[in-house]
Amino acid sequence: MIVFFRLTWLFNLGLIRDKVLRVVFLAGLFFLLLAPFVSVFSLRQVQQLLVTTTLGWLSLTLLLLALILGGGGVWRDIERRWLFSLLGLPLRRSTYLFARALSLVLCLSLTALFLGAVGAALIAVMGDQYSTAYVFSWVGYWCAVFFALLRYVLLALISLLLSCVSTSFFLPLFGSLAVFLAGSASQNVMDYLAGLPAENVSPLAKLFVQTLYVLLPNFSALDFTTQAVYGLEIKAVDMAWGLGYFTLYTAVVLALAVWCLERRELK
Repeated sequence: MIVFFRLTWLFNLGLIRDKVLRVVFLAGLFFLLLAPFVSVFSLRQVQQLLVTTTLGWLSLTLLLLALILGGGGVWRDIERRWLFSLLGLPLRRSTYLFARALSLVLCLSLTALFLGAVGAALIAVMGDQYSTAYVFSWVGYWCAVFFALLRYVLLALISLLLSCVSTSFFLPLFGSLAVFLAGSASQNVMDYLAGLPAENVSPLAKLFVQTLYVLLPNFSALDFTTQAVYGLEIKAVDMAWGLGYFTLYTAVVLALAVWCLERRELK
């Protein structure tokens, strides 16, 4: 266990020193600070636009970090042949992978907490200057931030899984991005098909869509941005469903990642 935490600490130090991650983080912070200037162009919905912009830039920053962290971790360790030296020690591959995953989760969590706090400060300041027709909910805002974090942690772990089977950086990067886009739209596609008459939908096409709906992660189940923007109530059953779905899917992804890395031939 001590080796596991030391390895996680080393991975965290490497992430802190990564110049690309610094640029992504600072760019996200810069554009987040520009959100109040963008929101004033809305004469009647300043606060709503500010919340939308804040959560949007936070999500984009977490998306870029998830793709880079998840797709580049294992691949970079193999390319630099650092993983070969590490696995030469009495260390299991699963320990290495879990340490890499934990460092990834910590990095995304700290980023979401910091940017979420900056966004909350901006919303609080702008809320005092502009009256709004609806009651803003801080609980809803932080729920949206928290589930955005879960959404991109899941994406990063999927990218980490792809990096365990890939020999290049392109498959984890573009593969996980494709999974994210498809998983974000899967619920809308299913709802659209459900509203069509049965005779207008091919059974084979419907089976194909349903299969993808089950296999792909449903990121819309972890998206509460609309509720946070308009001050709508977030039901406890929806949050419980989202947490349960995230936990189950994360467990499956990590198990597959360990299985793939254990059976991969490292040369």
